[in-house]
Parts: sequence; C-alpha cells; structure tokens
Amino acid sequence: MDPAPVTALVALGDLACIGAFVVAGEISHDVDPVANPLYVTETAIPFLIGWTLVALLGGLYAADARAHYHVDPAAHDEMHLAGITSLFDAAVEVRDDGVSVRTRDVLA
Repeated sequence: MDPAPVTALVALGDLACIGAFVVAGEISHDVDPVANPLYVTETAIPFLIGWTLVALLGGLYAADARAHYHVDPAAHDEMHLAGITSLFDAAVEVRDDGVSVRTRDVLA
C-alpha cells in the first residue's frame, strides 16, 4: 500500500462507501441502524475485512496498480471521451484498419 496521505483518504472513503451500502441494505430490509447499531456492525464487518484483505493482498492502493476500463466510443461524444482517456496512462483503439496505442508520460 502506498503510504501517502491521499491513499489513506481514498482507502477510508472506500470503507465508508461499503459502510453506507451496508446501512442502505439494512434499511431496505426494515432494520433501523440507529436502534440496532450492533446488528448493522455485525453485517458490515465481513465486508470491511474482505475489502481490506483484497486491497492489501492485491496491491489495489499501490502507486503502480493497474486497471483496465473499456469504453464504447459510439456511446460518448468527443468531449467525454477526452475526459475519460485523460485519466489513464494509455489508450488502445481497435478499428477495422488495425490497433493503435497512445501513451502519456507518467511521473516517476
């Protein structure tokens, strides 16, 4: 795991989102999280532990972590495609006439 403070905030944000989904699930099953905090906590713990283990073992918060994202260019306009591709280090385009790979410099 990358020890940067931003990484810690992202990890905490992920855990908070898991907690929020558990609370939403409990509410949808007519459980009052305020009246039954122990019940909600018991439900959330396996999810929180599981995500923590996967994140640590999988290196999900490492500086050199990799992800793949597939976009259908026909479903987005040029402005949205430019915004999406700007988030990544490389873009691969597959067309009838071949494959092109565009990369950008990454800070070392």
